[in-house]
Amino acid sequence: MERQPFKSVTKRLILSLLSALFLTFSLLSASIYLSSRKYIHDNAFNHARNISSNILNTLDSRILGVEQIPQAIHNFIGPYDYDKLRTLPSKILSSYAYLDECFVAFGDSGQSPHSSHAIRQSQGKVLHRLGSAPVFTHTTHVFRKNSQGGCWAFLNRNKKQCICYCVPLSGSHGIHATLGFIFRTDRFINFASNVKLYNSGHLFFTDCNGETLYSPLSVKQDNIHEYFTHSGNEECKKEFLKGKTGFTTVRRNNRKHFLFYTPVTNLNWRLSIICPYNEILITSNKFYGLLLVICGLSMLLLIVMTFIIARQISKPLKLFTGYARNIKNGRTDSRIMSITSNDEFGELRDAFRYLQQNMNSYAEKLKVSEKIQSEIRLAQKLQQRFLPRPLQLPDNIELRGELRQSKSVGGDLYEYFLVNNLLYFAIGDVSGKGIPAALYMASVVKLFRYVASKQTSTAHICNTINTYMSDNSDDDMYVTMFVGVLDITTGEITFTNAGHPEPLVVHPDRRIEPLKFYSDSPIGILENYSYNEYKYTLEDGALLLLYTDGITDAEDARSQFYGKNRLTDNIRTSPSLHPEEVIDTILEGLRKHTHDAELSDDFTLLSILYKKR
Repeated sequence: MERQPFKSVTKRLILSLLSALFLTFSLLSASIYLSSRKYIHDNAFNHARNISSNILNTLDSRILGVEQIPQAIHNFIGPYDYDKLRTLPSKILSSYAYLDECFVAFGDSGQSPHSSHAIRQSQGKVLHRLGSAPVFTHTTHVFRKNSQGGCWAFLNRNKKQCICYCVPLSGSHGIHATLGFIFRTDRFINFASNVKLYNSGHLFFTDCNGETLYSPLSVKQDNIHEYFTHSGNEECKKEFLKGKTGFTTVRRNNRKHFLFYTPVTNLNWRLSIICPYNEILITSNKFYGLLLVICGLSMLLLIVMTFIIARQISKPLKLFTGYARNIKNGRTDSRIMSITSNDEFGELRDAFRYLQQNMNSYAEKLKVSEKIQSEIRLAQKLQQRFLPRPLQLPDNIELRGELRQSKSVGGDLYEYFLVNNLLYFAIGDVSGKGIPAALYMASVVKLFRYVASKQTSTAHICNTINTYMSDNSDDDMYVTMFVGVLDITTGEITFTNAGHPEPLVVHPDRRIEPLKFYSDSPIGILENYSYNEYKYTLEDGALLLLYTDGITDAEDARSQFYGKNRLTDNIRTSPSLHPEEVIDTILEGLRKHTHDAELSDDFTLLSILYKKR
């Protein structure tokens, strides 16, 4: 009979998940776009506002400094007379390097024979002239006045834009004069030449009409009217001319730029800061934090939606789970739910009906199998009891042991305990598997605890354990074992290697070397065998790593061994040499190698870090 096509549950689940994914990331993209634009602009605006605030404060300080010169001179030389006033310009130029000219004028025309004028030449020398002073016919406009009667004005000197500050002076004998300072505009504002917004931005000054007063020498003269006209920002241009603070985007050299503008209140100027827009995009570190938060929330929403959708689709599976639970409890006569669909649930319904029909014939087999598995689990729990309990170690010793069992009980072991200043430790691997190996392992652990508590010689410990286990070994079982005693005050290790894989010594510089000495026979093979012991001193910060061959012999899907090379590579990539992190790194590397496959053999790790006191 031809089967009717059915709608796959898998397809429905995938379609639902994709729909949820599309919806979530659509919302995520919209949120990122809207929030990022506002954040980038706000961040750039605040940065530019801080820069402008510092510049304006410095400019105010410089203006105040110029306006305080007359008072400072008066305090120094006392009441003015003609002789003092004639020599005053050259003295002022010598004291204030940023001034280009200084003059004292008597009368309206400045042509009094007592007038004095000093000019700073290109070589830095001061040229002093008597009988003449600059007149103000070339004054562009006055842009600031103060309470002392002084005024600030623009004027052109030698085809260069300059700033002039004049203030009236009163002296003895009815002397009335005008003291004036002249300096180039670019020198007066040169402290702002190296100030930048991000990497290649710069600032420039304009007057209240938008005419450029100063811009860096490396930049062609900025034209604020051209910026606004090419970008069509007439509203921002009006705000700029009115002396408001704001920002916008403009076109400059066919590139998009960020433009910030703010008034210079005391001078009726405008300060503008401009920089390429793409630099703003790549310097917003906080934006990435915001992006991470948004992504995290969106992923959380995706997980919740996926969970809800999966729950709704998998609701029929709960019914099958209930029927399976009844079968587990022996109720094989339970009525199977009525499902009319022809999808995978229909096939699962047919499978349960087939299972129900053949359940009785398998019931006894299942009971036997369950009993065996229960006994194995109990044996594993008993085997775990033979592992050492947590031990309070000195501050200069760190230790961690890890034993992972395969699906059945095995014969791996490790043990350690502390007596006075001696740390006894051992690791071993019993030949064979199953319950016999576990019992053999339990006997060896008990013997080691008893013998080692009364001996400091590792050779004697191994001799005693070997004598006992050889005498009671009728089934050709043996154990490879490494036994050591560490003096925690000196770092010296006394050890005996009974056929076990060589431990690794990891130096503080991550250099790894095996503890290579002559390896003796495994315990339990030769009854009268005499074991040797050797000594090795750990340096400060060195790590001793012991392991069983279950580590290096672990296989992946292509039957490739984990091997010593991967083991040493994982040790080197550990964040530190603390035993916890070293063993965690090895376990993670082993998991990636085997792809979480079931263990074919037990494996054990024992890691000891020694630090000098």
